[in-house]
Amino acid sequence: MRVTLSAITTRKKPRLLDEALQEYCGRLAHYAAVEQQQFASESALLTSLEKSARTSAKLVLLDARGSTLSSEQLAHWLGHERDRGAQHLHFAIGPADGWSA
Repeated sequence: MRVTLSAITTRKKPRLLDEALQEYCGRLAHYAAVEQQQFASESALLTSLEKSARTSAKLVLLDARGSTLSSEQLAHWLGHERDRGAQHLHFAIGPADGWSA
């Protein structure tokens, strides 16, 4: 399974975000092929997804309004997605004001 971690950021030099993405990519690399991306806007992310590989990624939008999962719940969900044949999961951290409707 392939995993992408991305974030929407409007900052010119998002050093803390870079460090966080690097940390999580390093942790995940033991279990899956992982990559990271940063986008200037929500529309840039969506455009990139439309142009991406032949099999579309399952997009998981992350922001403060979403559901919170424990580590165990997340691991269970990831295992379930893997067992259902998911080839690519894309976790996207939303902009500061959250995702649009």
